[in-house]
Amino acid sequence: MMIAYPEADICLEISEDKIPTFVIENQHMFYNMISDIRSQLDGNKGEVVLSEDHIPLDMRKTADLLTQFVPFTVNQKELITKLYAALKKKCISTLRKYTDISVSIFIS
Repeated sequence: MMIAYPEADICLEISEDKIPTFVIENQHMFYNMISDIRSQLDGNKGEVVLSEDHIPLDMRKTADLLTQFVPFTVNQKELITKLYAALKKKCISTLRKYTDISVSIFIS
């Protein structure tokens, strides 16, 4: 997955096992980028592009913007649902790999 912001010539690869970190020191540019993401999450068009395999994704369906870390409201139904779905997907994937390994050992 990648996130791109053409105004700042930013293009970052995002992976599930690493947290990308980048710093925007220009306050105006930072404000514009965060405002653009917020606007897209509200259903508007914007400049920031989130993509997977070079196919743009709808930010409303694939992203969440956390602007307040402390205090963090844990009981956000939408966020909890997304986390649960991601955990379920990972568990099913891991179980399938384990089953495939077990079957191949048993057959051998």
